[in-house]
Amino acid sequence: MSSADVHATFWDGVQGAIKTSPIDALEILKRYMELVLARHDFADGSRYVDAALDLLRTVLGPDDTNVQAMYEEHILCCNAVAMQCLSQEQSDEALALLTIADQHTAPDGPLYSNAATRKRLRAITLNNFACYARKHGQLHAAIQYLEKTLALESSAGATAENPAGTHLNICAILSAMGRHLRAADHARCAVELLSHERGARDGVEGKTASDSLLAIAYFNYGAELEHQNKYDLAATAYANGYEVARAELDPNHAMTQALLQARTDAQDKVATRKGYGSSAAMVVSPRRK
Repeated sequence: MSSADVHATFWDGVQGAIKTSPIDALEILKRYMELVLARHDFADGSRYVDAALDLLRTVLGPDDTNVQAMYEEHILCCNAVAMQCLSQEQSDEALALLTIADQHTAPDGPLYSNAATRKRLRAITLNNFACYARKHGQLHAAIQYLEKTLALESSAGATAENPAGTHLNICAILSAMGRHLRAADHARCAVELLSHERGARDGVEGKTASDSLLAIAYFNYGAELEHQNKYDLAATAYANGYEVARAELDPNHAMTQALLQARTDAQDKVATRKGYGSSAAMVVSPRRK
């Protein structure tokens, strides 16, 4: 069946179901979303999803939990597919999908009655807008999107998606712009957030993505300090990151090795400044069992 036939069949079916059984219309919409995602046709199908949700919202009411859940799913799909499109150089499709997500997460959008969910989804959307802007060399715009994301994540509190990751994204862009002092501040914020999260999990078994992100945050912090010729502080940051990586990642993991090398290089620069010898012969203690 062609894409046009899929869309037309869905639209006829959902309109008929809304008149007789809105709950059935919800099921038809769910199956349609699954189908267009599987067919990699969500970018074209998103406008039909939008239209169906608008009808369901009118019939069932804006606060209906099923309608709210479907809007949330639609927004997440728009963001996920937008990033796929962006990675495949389909910028127009990516921008169109992000624009839909932006409209639906606005304060007066369909999720207005659920502030926590709306802010969480809007933060995701703004973060992805920043990815879009960065991809197109619009670094100042990317920073603005990410700063808005941070503001939302701060107001969302514990429900925030990934504030440390947002700080690291800002750090990377500021570094590319040569603004290393501010970049270091954002890397430090990421370190503090992730260290706090790690401390709160003390005694809880199992590794999480934030463990490797903390090692990355320390690496970025050290790199930004090096750009400011603060080699002693950079060496400390790399050393702290190395301890995290050694404890949480494989000893041969690329990040573990990168932190070890960066620490050694920074210590050598400190030693050279002070007139000492190189630290290249330093023995690394084995990992604690």
